[in-house]
Amino acid sequence: MPARVLLFSAAFIALLSGAAQAQNSQATLTIVIHDPDGRPVAGAPIQLQASSGGELRNGASGKDGSYTFSALPAGTFDLVIPRIGFTFQKFERKAITILRSEAQRLEIGLQWAGNLGTVGDDDSAILRAARAVPMGPAPRTPDGKPDLSGVWNGQNDTNPQEPAVLPWAEQIRKNRSERDDPSTLCLPSDILLNSPNVFEVIQTPKQVLIVGEYNVGAHRQIFLDGRPHPTEINPTWMGHSIGRWEGDMLVVDTLGFHDRSWLGAYPHTEKLHVVTRYSRPDLGHLDIQITVEDPDTLARPWTLHHVWELVPGEEIQEFVCENNKDPQHIK
Repeated sequence: MPARVLLFSAAFIALLSGAAQAQNSQATLTIVIHDPDGRPVAGAPIQLQASSGGELRNGASGKDGSYTFSALPAGTFDLVIPRIGFTFQKFERKAITILRSEAQRLEIGLQWAGNLGTVGDDDSAILRAARAVPMGPAPRTPDGKPDLSGVWNGQNDTNPQEPAVLPWAEQIRKNRSERDDPSTLCLPSDILLNSPNVFEVIQTPKQVLIVGEYNVGAHRQIFLDGRPHPTEINPTWMGHSIGRWEGDMLVVDTLGFHDRSWLGAYPHTEKLHVVTRYSRPDLGHLDIQITVEDPDTLARPWTLHHVWELVPGEEIQEFVCENNKDPQHIK
């Protein structure tokens, strides 16, 4: 019996030793992000996932442009830095090999997006880099509902999925150019309110109003007084919205769009139907799920996910769009 006890103890010690070695074998990966001019990019969202799937790890670069993923097992990983506002293109690298107990450092140079790095031309990127997101519990209204009010920094979908469109809509998208975008004629270009711009949410018991910068006429008035959609809707750019609370989530149903607006670069018909779900998990974040349906354009519903960040002290600025007199020279 004593011998068996000694043998068991030895095996148990070996097991503990193996566990300790496995723990010590976990590696780190430091991501250092800079722009095309070599300057650090702060506040860049970073996603890391094992190439075989599993948990998605999220991080964000600090003021020096770096972020470290720790406690990584040996294996291969896929890295994604989503598109950042209008400033940086999406970056993706697959099959990064992580060795046991390795401390790896990866330098990443992002490429300019649509604004070509124009200073001051992308408020969302500037605000993200300038301040930390405030922490704390989500505020509530006197009736106990989450208070969605505030000025928010809109963000890109961090894992965007392309819509499954019917062939006629895909053909139109291929033939469109930037000069065709409604924004070139000072018309609303963001009917889903999902662009990386600054938005203000004003909440009252009977309605919620969402106003955005840099998008003429793009605002959403959401009625919470129990009214239905009109039986006959005069189609508009932004549609007609009614909302209801499902627990702590505000569910907004919008229809009545005309067909002159765009879904990104895609067309749509007057059958467009959008359901948006808003929730505020904490003080600094507004979680937004958008489901888009149009049976004459989409083969199946298209889902988008955005997380806006609170920017205390900011205000919605006046935006004036002068009708473009020379759109034919836009590429």
